[in-house]
Amino acid sequence: MTHYHWDLQRIKTKINKLEEKIANLEETSNDKENEYAIDYLIRTKNFYHYLLSCYNISKISNFVYDSPFYASPLEEAKMMDEEQEEKKLDTFLSNPYYIPKSLITVSTNGLKYADGYWDIDGDSPSLYIDNQELLEVFDDFIHEMGCPALYHRIQQERSNIELNIQKRPKYFYSTYGCCYGDSLFNDKYINLFRDNTIQDISTLAHEFFHAFYSNLSFRYTYHNELCYFSELEGMFAQVLVAEYYRKLGQEENAYFIDVIELDDYILRNFQLNLGFLLAKKDRKITLNELNRDLSKKNIQITFTDKKKAFEYLNESASKLLIHNLSYLASLDLFELYLQDREKAFVKLEKIKELDYHRHLIRFSKENGFTFMEKDCPSLQKHLKRLEKSKKDMSLS
Repeated sequence: MTHYHWDLQRIKTKINKLEEKIANLEETSNDKENEYAIDYLIRTKNFYHYLLSCYNISKISNFVYDSPFYASPLEEAKMMDEEQEEKKLDTFLSNPYYIPKSLITVSTNGLKYADGYWDIDGDSPSLYIDNQELLEVFDDFIHEMGCPALYHRIQQERSNIELNIQKRPKYFYSTYGCCYGDSLFNDKYINLFRDNTIQDISTLAHEFFHAFYSNLSFRYTYHNELCYFSELEGMFAQVLVAEYYRKLGQEENAYFIDVIELDDYILRNFQLNLGFLLAKKDRKITLNELNRDLSKKNIQITFTDKKKAFEYLNESASKLLIHNLSYLASLDLFELYLQDREKAFVKLEKIKELDYHRHLIRFSKENGFTFMEKDCPSLQKHLKRLEKSKKDMSLS
Protein backbone atom coordinates (compact mmCIF):
# COMPACT_ATOMS: atom_id res chain seq x y z
CA MET A 1 0.00 0.00 0.00
CA THR A 2 2.51 2.55 -1.21
CA HIS A 3 0.53 4.08 -4.09
CA TYR A 4 -2.33 6.55 -3.91
CA HIS A 5 -4.40 4.95 -6.65
CA TRP A 6 -5.40 1.45 -7.66
CA ASP A 7 -3.39 -0.25 -10.40
CA LEU A 8 -5.93 0.18 -13.20
CA GLN A 9 -3.94 -1.90 -15.66
CA ARG A 10 -3.93 -4.78 -13.19
CA ILE A 11 -7.71 -4.51 -12.81
CA LYS A 12 -8.22 -4.43 -16.60
CA THR A 13 -5.93 -7.47 -16.99
CA LYS A 14 -8.07 -9.37 -14.50
CA ILE A 15 -11.22 -8.42 -16.41
CA ASN A 16 -9.66 -9.73 -19.66
CA LYS A 17 -8.65 -13.00 -17.99
CA LEU A 18 -12.12 -13.44 -16.56
CA GLU A 19 -13.75 -12.77 -19.94
CA GLU A 20 -11.51 -15.39 -21.56
CA LYS A 21 -12.35 -17.91 -18.84
CA ILE A 22 -16.09 -17.21 -19.16
CA ALA A 23 -15.93 -17.62 -22.95
CA ASN A 24 -14.08 -20.94 -22.61
CA LEU A 25 -16.60 -22.28 -20.11
CA GLU A 26 -19.55 -21.20 -22.27
CA GLU A 27 -18.17 -23.36 -25.08
CA THR A 28 -18.11 -26.47 -22.89
CA SER A 29 -20.95 -28.43 -21.28
CA ASN A 30 -24.07 -26.69 -19.92
CA ASP A 31 -24.41 -28.63 -16.66
CA LYS A 32 -25.35 -26.96 -13.39
CA GLU A 33 -21.80 -26.91 -12.05
CA ASN A 34 -20.65 -25.09 -15.16
CA GLU A 35 -23.48 -22.57 -14.83
CA TYR A 36 -22.50 -21.81 -11.24
CA ALA A 37 -18.88 -21.32 -12.25
CA ILE A 38 -19.84 -18.93 -15.08
CA ASP A 39 -22.16 -16.97 -12.78
CA TYR A 40 -19.40 -16.62 -10.18
CA LEU A 41 -16.90 -15.39 -12.78
CA ILE A 42 -19.41 -12.90 -14.22
CA ARG A 43 -20.08 -11.47 -10.76
CA THR A 44 -16.33 -11.16 -10.17
CA LYS A 45 -15.89 -9.42 -13.53
CA ASN A 46 -18.73 -7.03 -12.68
CA PHE A 47 -17.04 -6.33 -9.35
CA TYR A 48 -13.92 -5.15 -11.18
CA HIS A 49 -15.98 -3.00 -13.54
CA TYR A 50 -17.49 -1.47 -10.41
CA LEU A 51 -14.01 -0.67 -9.11
CA LEU A 52 -13.23 1.13 -12.35
CA SER A 53 -16.37 3.24 -11.96
CA CYS A 54 -15.48 3.96 -8.30
CA TYR A 55 -12.06 5.17 -9.39
CA ASN A 56 -13.56 8.27 -10.98
CA ILE A 57 -16.44 8.84 -8.60
CA SER A 58 -15.21 12.23 -7.38
CA LYS A 59 -14.98 13.50 -10.97
CA ILE A 60 -18.61 12.76 -11.77
CA SER A 61 -21.60 14.99 -11.10
CA ASN A 62 -21.98 16.32 -7.58
CA PHE A 63 -25.47 14.87 -7.31
CA VAL A 64 -25.72 11.65 -9.31
CA TYR A 65 -23.49 8.60 -9.41
CA ASP A 66 -24.87 5.53 -11.17
CA SER A 67 -22.68 2.46 -11.23
CA PRO A 68 -23.48 0.17 -14.20
CA PHE A 69 -23.59 -2.87 -11.92
CA TYR A 70 -24.37 -1.80 -8.38
CA ALA A 71 -26.78 0.69 -6.85
CA SER A 72 -24.82 3.64 -5.51
CA PRO A 73 -25.11 4.71 -1.85
CA LEU A 74 -26.61 7.97 -3.05
CA GLU A 75 -29.34 6.30 -5.07
CA GLU A 76 -30.06 3.85 -2.26
CA ALA A 77 -30.53 6.76 0.15
CA LYS A 78 -32.86 8.54 -2.27
CA MET A 79 -34.90 5.37 -2.75
CA MET A 80 -35.22 4.92 1.01
CA ASP A 81 -36.52 8.47 1.40
CA GLU A 82 -39.18 7.81 -1.23
CA GLU A 83 -40.38 4.52 0.27
CA GLN A 84 -43.73 4.22 1.94
CA GLU A 85 -43.83 3.90 5.73
CA GLU A 86 -44.88 0.26 5.61
CA LYS A 87 -42.05 -0.57 3.23
CA LYS A 88 -39.51 1.18 5.48
CA LEU A 89 -40.72 -0.80 8.46
CA ASP A 90 -40.52 -4.03 6.45
CA THR A 91 -36.93 -3.14 5.56
CA PHE A 92 -36.12 -2.42 9.19
CA LEU A 93 -37.63 -5.71 10.38
CA SER A 94 -36.05 -7.77 7.61
CA ASN A 95 -33.35 -10.10 8.83
CA PRO A 96 -30.91 -10.59 5.96
CA TYR A 97 -27.98 -11.26 8.27
CA TYR A 98 -29.54 -14.20 10.11
CA ILE A 99 -29.39 -12.79 13.63
CA PRO A 100 -32.04 -14.40 15.85
CA LYS A 101 -34.53 -11.75 16.92
CA SER A 102 -34.46 -13.20 20.44
CA LEU A 103 -30.94 -11.76 20.78
CA ILE A 104 -31.96 -8.23 19.83
CA THR A 105 -32.31 -6.68 23.26
CA VAL A 106 -32.00 -2.93 23.06
CA SER A 107 -30.65 -0.79 25.87
CA THR A 108 -29.61 2.84 25.93
CA ASN A 109 -26.98 1.97 28.54
CA GLY A 110 -27.92 5.07 30.50
CA LEU A 111 -27.05 7.38 27.60
CA LYS A 112 -29.50 10.13 26.77
CA TYR A 113 -30.44 10.57 23.14
CA ALA A 114 -31.29 14.06 21.92
CA ASP A 115 -31.35 14.76 18.19
CA GLY A 116 -28.59 12.24 17.51
CA TYR A 117 -25.69 14.02 19.20
CA TRP A 118 -23.92 13.32 22.45
CA ASP A 119 -21.44 16.10 23.02
CA ILE A 120 -19.60 17.41 19.94
CA ASP A 121 -18.66 21.05 19.59
CA GLY A 122 -17.55 22.41 16.25
CA ASP A 123 -16.37 20.74 13.07
CA SER A 124 -13.93 17.89 12.68
CA PRO A 125 -10.33 19.05 13.43
CA SER A 126 -8.43 19.91 10.25
CA LEU A 127 -5.65 17.72 8.88
CA TYR A 128 -4.01 19.59 6.00
CA ILE A 129 -1.37 17.09 4.87
CA ASP A 130 -0.71 15.53 1.48
CA ASN A 131 -1.25 11.85 0.66
CA GLN A 132 2.35 10.87 1.33
CA GLU A 133 2.27 12.48 4.75
CA LEU A 134 -1.04 10.75 5.47
CA LEU A 135 0.56 7.35 4.82
CA GLU A 136 3.53 8.33 6.98
CA VAL A 137 1.17 9.18 9.85
CA PHE A 138 -0.56 5.84 9.32
CA ASP A 139 2.78 3.99 9.46
CA ASP A 140 3.68 5.80 12.65
CA PHE A 141 0.30 4.87 14.10
CA ILE A 142 0.89 1.17 13.32
CA HIS A 143 4.39 1.33 14.86
CA GLU A 144 3.28 3.14 18.00
CA MET A 145 -0.02 1.37 18.66
CA GLY A 146 0.72 -2.12 17.41
CA CYS A 147 3.29 -4.73 18.34
CA PRO A 148 6.28 -6.18 16.39
CA ALA A 149 4.43 -9.33 15.33
CA LEU A 150 1.48 -7.33 14.02
CA TYR A 151 3.66 -4.90 12.05
CA HIS A 152 5.60 -7.78 10.47
CA ARG A 153 2.40 -9.43 9.29
CA ILE A 154 1.03 -6.14 7.97
CA GLN A 155 4.15 -5.69 5.86
CA GLN A 156 3.61 -9.16 4.40
CA GLU A 157 -0.06 -8.53 3.62
CA ARG A 158 0.29 -5.08 2.05
CA SER A 159 0.92 -6.50 -1.42
CA ASN A 160 -2.68 -7.76 -1.44
CA ILE A 161 -4.14 -4.41 -0.35
CA GLU A 162 -4.52 -1.54 -2.80
CA LEU A 163 -5.42 2.01 -1.84
CA ASN A 164 -7.22 4.68 -3.85
CA ILE A 165 -7.31 8.20 -2.39
CA GLN A 166 -9.82 10.75 -3.71
CA LYS A 167 -11.33 14.03 -2.68
CA ARG A 168 -14.62 13.43 -0.91
CA PRO A 169 -17.61 14.17 -3.19
CA LYS A 170 -20.04 16.81 -1.97
CA TYR A 171 -23.06 14.52 -2.03
CA PHE A 172 -25.75 14.94 0.55
CA TYR A 173 -25.00 11.28 1.30
CA SER A 174 -21.55 9.83 0.79
CA THR A 175 -19.16 7.61 2.69
CA TYR A 176 -15.68 8.44 3.93
CA GLY A 177 -14.28 5.10 2.84
CA CYS A 178 -15.01 1.56 1.70
CA CYS A 179 -13.17 -1.74 1.61
CA TYR A 180 -13.93 -4.14 -1.22
CA GLY A 181 -12.88 -7.79 -1.31
CA ASP A 182 -12.28 -10.17 -4.20
CA SER A 183 -12.56 -13.83 -3.22
CA LEU A 184 -11.05 -15.12 -6.48
CA PHE A 185 -7.72 -13.29 -6.43
CA ASN A 186 -7.76 -12.65 -2.65
CA ASP A 187 -7.13 -8.93 -3.10
CA LYS A 188 -8.58 -6.00 -1.16
CA TYR A 189 -9.29 -2.52 -2.49
CA ILE A 190 -9.64 0.46 -0.16
CA ASN A 191 -11.32 3.59 -1.46
CA LEU A 192 -10.63 6.59 0.77
CA PHE A 193 -12.49 9.88 0.38
CA ARG A 194 -10.42 12.66 1.96
CA ASP A 195 -11.79 15.93 3.30
CA ASN A 196 -8.60 17.17 5.02
CA THR A 197 -9.83 16.46 8.54
CA ILE A 198 -8.81 14.07 11.28
CA GLN A 199 -11.46 11.76 9.84
CA ASP A 200 -8.99 10.86 7.06
CA ILE A 201 -6.58 8.93 9.26
CA SER A 202 -9.44 7.41 11.28
CA THR A 203 -11.14 6.13 8.13
CA LEU A 204 -7.89 4.85 6.63
CA ALA A 205 -7.16 2.84 9.79
CA HIS A 206 -10.74 1.52 9.89
CA GLU A 207 -10.71 0.32 6.29
CA PHE A 208 -7.14 -1.00 6.41
CA PHE A 209 -7.94 -3.16 9.45
CA HIS A 210 -10.94 -4.54 7.54
CA ALA A 211 -8.69 -5.44 4.60
CA PHE A 212 -5.89 -6.82 6.77
CA TYR A 213 -7.99 -9.08 8.96
CA SER A 214 -10.06 -10.24 6.01
CA ASN A 215 -6.88 -11.36 4.27
CA LEU A 216 -5.73 -13.25 7.36
CA SER A 217 -9.03 -15.15 7.65
CA PHE A 218 -10.55 -14.87 4.19
CA ARG A 219 -12.67 -18.00 4.45
CA TYR A 220 -14.78 -16.47 7.21
CA THR A 221 -14.73 -12.78 6.51
CA TYR A 222 -15.33 -12.43 2.78
CA HIS A 223 -19.03 -12.62 3.56
CA ASN A 224 -18.47 -11.06 6.96
CA GLU A 225 -21.75 -9.13 7.02
CA LEU A 226 -23.19 -12.45 8.19
CA CYS A 227 -21.10 -12.21 11.34
CA TYR A 228 -21.93 -10.64 14.68
CA PHE A 229 -18.62 -8.74 14.77
CA SER A 230 -18.01 -7.88 11.14
CA GLU A 231 -17.22 -4.26 12.10
CA LEU A 232 -15.08 -5.14 15.13
CA GLU A 233 -11.63 -4.69 13.59
CA GLY A 234 -12.56 -1.37 11.97
CA MET A 235 -14.04 0.08 15.14
CA PHE A 236 -11.14 -1.20 17.23
CA ALA A 237 -8.77 0.58 14.81
CA GLN A 238 -10.60 3.86 15.41
CA VAL A 239 -10.39 3.45 19.18
CA LEU A 240 -6.64 2.96 18.73
CA VAL A 241 -6.36 6.06 16.50
CA ALA A 242 -7.96 8.11 19.28
CA GLU A 243 -5.50 6.64 21.78
CA TYR A 244 -2.64 7.39 19.37
CA TYR A 245 -3.52 11.09 19.32
CA ARG A 246 -4.08 11.08 23.06
CA LYS A 247 -0.52 9.79 23.56
CA LEU A 248 0.73 12.55 21.24
CA GLY A 249 -0.92 15.08 23.54
CA GLN A 250 -3.52 16.01 20.91
CA GLU A 251 -6.55 15.62 23.14
CA GLU A 252 -8.94 17.46 20.82
CA ASN A 253 -8.29 14.98 18.00
CA ALA A 254 -8.63 12.00 20.32
CA TYR A 255 -11.84 13.32 21.85
CA PHE A 256 -13.44 14.03 18.49
CA ILE A 257 -12.73 10.54 17.11
CA ASP A 258 -14.07 8.86 20.25
CA VAL A 259 -17.20 10.99 20.43
CA ILE A 260 -18.07 10.53 16.75
CA GLU A 261 -18.09 6.76 17.29
CA LEU A 262 -20.11 7.11 20.49
CA ASP A 263 -22.60 9.37 18.74
CA ASP A 264 -23.10 6.80 15.97
CA TYR A 265 -23.67 4.11 18.59
CA ILE A 266 -26.31 6.20 20.36
CA LEU A 267 -28.04 7.03 17.08
CA ARG A 268 -28.19 3.35 16.12
CA ASN A 269 -29.57 2.53 19.56
CA PHE A 270 -32.24 5.16 19.02
CA GLN A 271 -33.12 3.73 15.61
CA LEU A 272 -33.44 0.24 17.10
CA ASN A 273 -35.70 1.44 19.90
CA LEU A 274 -37.77 3.55 17.52
CA GLY A 275 -38.17 0.82 14.93
CA PHE A 276 -39.40 -1.77 17.39
CA LEU A 277 -41.78 0.72 18.98
CA LEU A 278 -43.26 1.56 15.57
CA ALA A 279 -43.78 -2.14 14.96
CA LYS A 280 -45.55 -2.51 18.32
CA LYS A 281 -49.20 -3.52 18.44
CA ASP A 282 -49.16 -4.76 14.87
CA ARG A 283 -47.80 -1.41 13.63
CA LYS A 284 -50.70 0.56 15.09
CA ILE A 285 -48.92 2.41 17.87
CA THR A 286 -50.28 5.95 18.26
CA LEU A 287 -48.15 9.10 18.33
CA ASN A 288 -48.81 9.60 22.05
CA GLU A 289 -47.87 6.01 22.83
CA LEU A 290 -44.70 6.34 20.78
CA ASN A 291 -43.56 9.50 22.58
CA ARG A 292 -44.47 8.06 25.97
CA ASP A 293 -42.49 4.86 25.37
CA LEU A 294 -39.49 6.78 24.01
CA SER A 295 -39.48 8.86 27.17
CA LYS A 296 -39.51 5.69 29.28
CA LYS A 297 -36.37 4.58 27.45
CA ASN A 298 -34.56 7.79 28.41
CA ILE A 299 -34.79 9.12 24.85
CA GLN A 300 -35.22 12.88 24.88
CA ILE A 301 -36.96 13.49 21.60
CA THR A 302 -40.65 14.14 20.92
CA PHE A 303 -42.32 13.63 17.55
CA THR A 304 -45.19 15.86 16.45
CA ASP A 305 -45.72 13.81 13.30
CA LYS A 306 -45.38 10.03 13.25
CA LYS A 307 -44.30 10.15 9.61
CA LYS A 308 -41.13 11.94 10.69
CA ALA A 309 -40.20 8.97 12.86
CA PHE A 310 -40.05 6.69 9.82
CA GLU A 311 -37.32 8.86 8.30
CA TYR A 312 -34.90 7.32 10.82
CA LEU A 313 -35.54 3.79 9.54
CA ASN A 314 -32.90 3.66 6.81
CA GLU A 315 -31.18 0.38 7.81
CA SER A 316 -32.31 -3.04 8.95
CA ALA A 317 -32.39 -3.79 12.67
CA SER A 318 -29.92 -6.66 12.26
CA LYS A 319 -27.37 -4.44 10.54
CA LEU A 320 -27.73 -1.77 13.23
CA LEU A 321 -27.24 -4.45 15.85
CA ILE A 322 -24.11 -5.77 14.13
CA HIS A 323 -22.54 -2.31 14.29
CA ASN A 324 -23.46 -1.80 17.92
CA LEU A 325 -22.24 -5.22 19.02
CA SER A 326 -18.96 -4.51 17.21
CA TYR A 327 -18.62 -1.11 18.87
CA LEU A 328 -19.15 -2.44 22.39
CA ALA A 329 -16.89 -5.41 21.69
CA SER A 330 -14.17 -3.01 20.45
CA LEU A 331 -14.30 -1.26 23.84
CA ASP A 332 -14.00 -4.62 25.59
CA LEU A 333 -11.02 -5.39 23.36
CA PHE A 334 -9.48 -2.00 24.15
CA GLU A 335 -9.61 -2.74 27.89
CA LEU A 336 -7.60 -5.89 27.18
CA TYR A 337 -5.25 -3.88 24.96
CA LEU A 338 -4.45 -1.50 27.83
CA GLN A 339 -3.27 -4.51 29.85
CA ASP A 340 -1.56 -6.55 27.12
CA ARG A 341 -1.25 -5.27 23.54
CA GLU A 342 -0.15 -8.49 21.92
CA LYS A 343 -2.85 -10.49 23.66
CA ALA A 344 -5.50 -8.07 22.36
CA PHE A 345 -4.41 -8.50 18.74
CA VAL A 346 -4.26 -12.28 19.15
CA LYS A 347 -7.78 -12.18 20.57
CA LEU A 348 -9.00 -10.07 17.65
CA GLU A 349 -7.55 -12.48 15.12
CA LYS A 350 -9.08 -15.41 16.96
CA ILE A 351 -12.51 -13.79 16.88
CA LYS A 352 -12.24 -13.14 13.13
CA GLU A 353 -11.46 -16.82 12.53
CA LEU A 354 -14.34 -18.21 14.59
CA ASP A 355 -17.60 -19.58 13.27
CA TYR A 356 -20.01 -16.77 14.08
CA HIS A 357 -23.16 -18.82 13.76
CA ARG A 358 -23.04 -19.78 17.41
CA HIS A 359 -25.11 -18.67 20.33
CA LEU A 360 -24.15 -15.05 20.96
CA ILE A 361 -24.35 -15.14 24.77
CA ARG A 362 -22.16 -18.26 24.98
CA PHE A 363 -19.74 -16.72 22.49
CA SER A 364 -19.59 -13.58 24.64
CA LYS A 365 -18.82 -15.43 27.85
CA GLU A 366 -16.13 -17.56 26.22
CA ASN A 367 -14.37 -14.46 24.89
CA GLY A 368 -14.83 -12.21 27.90
CA PHE A 369 -17.32 -9.84 26.30
CA THR A 370 -19.84 -8.19 28.58
CA PHE A 371 -21.90 -6.10 26.17
CA MET A 372 -25.06 -8.14 26.76
CA GLU A 373 -25.37 -6.59 30.21
CA LYS A 374 -27.35 -3.37 30.40
CA ASP A 375 -24.45 -1.32 31.74
CA CYS A 376 -21.49 -2.57 29.72
CA PRO A 377 -18.44 -2.07 32.01
CA SER A 378 -16.09 -1.18 29.17
CA LEU A 379 -18.55 1.42 27.88
CA GLN A 380 -18.86 2.96 31.34
CA LYS A 381 -15.05 3.17 31.61
CA HIS A 382 -14.94 4.73 28.16
CA LEU A 383 -17.51 7.35 29.17
CA LYS A 384 -15.46 8.24 32.24
CA ARG A 385 -12.36 8.70 30.06
CA LEU A 386 -14.30 11.01 27.77
CA GLU A 387 -15.60 13.05 30.70
CA LYS A 388 -12.03 13.44 31.97
CA SER A 389 -10.87 14.36 28.47
CA LYS A 390 -13.58 17.00 28.19
CA LYS A 391 -12.66 18.42 31.59
CA ASP A 392 -8.95 18.51 30.78
CA MET A 393 -9.62 20.37 27.52
CA SER A 394 -11.80 22.96 29.27
CA LEU A 395 -9.03 23.62 31.81
CA SER A 396 -6.30 24.00 29.21
